[in-house]
Amino acid sequence: MSRGFLLGKSYAVGDSYRGVGERDYHTGVTPEGVLALRLIFSDRASIDMTAREYYVSDIASDESGGHEQIFRGDAALTVRVRNLHGITLKYAASRRDARYADQDSTHQDVAALSIGYVYLGQTRSGAVDWRPKAEGGP
Repeated sequence: MSRGFLLGKSYAVGDSYRGVGERDYHTGVTPEGVLALRLIFSDRASIDMTAREYYVSDIASDESGGHEQIFRGDAALTVRVRNLHGITLKYAASRRDARYADQDSTHQDVAALSIGYVYLGQTRSGAVDWRPKAEGGP
């Protein structure tokens, strides 16, 4: 099992897929958090999950009094069918909550389910042998 956590900040843009007016986006300093997890089951299957959270603030922005919170998560199940050929089933979801002093609050949800062919490129789903080699051995 592998896992990871990342915390950082950047400058980003939040946008609407149903925008109105000439300007339907917001910029600002954006703290970000990422959590990733991968479970590998022998040489046959793997489950990958990733969650990302963004907070688009009004710091260093040309408008004030607003912020956006954006979440993006996905989960994928990949199964080896034969040799390096496999099938993957993936679910991805996004959520955006925007709050501004001079506008109505906005909440948007988008999700997708997909199935696809994958060429795995290697056996063991990317896992490496972490055990130390015996001295004098090959």
